[in-house]
Amino acid sequence: MAVVGKRGRNRFAGRVLGSVSAKLAAHAHCPTLVVPEKWVSESAEVLLAPAQHVASGDAAEQEPLTVLEQSAPAQDHRRSFRNVADELNFDSEIVVGVDVRAPATEIAHLAAEAAALTERPLTLVAAETLNAQGWYPDAEQHHTELANVRRGYIEHLEGIAAELSEKTPDVPVRWQFFHGSAAGVLAEASRTAALITVGTRGHGGFTGLLLGSVSQAVLNRSTCPVLVIPTSPEV
Repeated sequence: MAVVGKRGRNRFAGRVLGSVSAKLAAHAHCPTLVVPEKWVSESAEVLLAPAQHVASGDAAEQEPLTVLEQSAPAQDHRRSFRNVADELNFDSEIVVGVDVRAPATEIAHLAAEAAALTERPLTLVAAETLNAQGWYPDAEQHHTELANVRRGYIEHLEGIAAELSEKTPDVPVRWQFFHGSAAGVLAEASRTAALITVGTRGHGGFTGLLLGSVSQAVLNRSTCPVLVIPTSPEV
């Protein structure tokens, strides 16, 4: 693992991450841990970090983040914060971002190892903007297709959770599926989580392409440490 810090918060990757941390997270062949300069809140009731906003601008409306399904509610270990919605409170948990369209075994297992080492619970988080409008001309077919897609995503999360529970039985594992952007959900989760784990695929000449849109946005906006795991080795 490579460990690097990041200073400041801005919408531009180079200034948010710094030239060293941005390039390291993008090009490293081993997992990279990016730690913000100051991320621990000294308040027992109000978080240091404000609520997240869409990446296009600080004045934009908050992203719609709604839990559609979850395996189980969080355990009672969490603190409560006045400025954090209960369903987005991941206090003391390790959160792993799951791509609903791709395998996440390697990322999830490394996150489970971190959870076991630090004796923290693990939460799998996936998000997708699910709108029936514009898919099919028939309204009934809209909702049928939407339900099928949603069920496939849930089964994906259930399969990963079952595999992790079998391999690391001492780690409490749960999952949540959100309506919203993955970057928005994970960035909001970073306000309370102990660690966010994301994967990144591919190697190229541009940082944005190297990290992928979600992993880059999470790194830019996260207020807790982020573990970036390369999922496809360079040939």
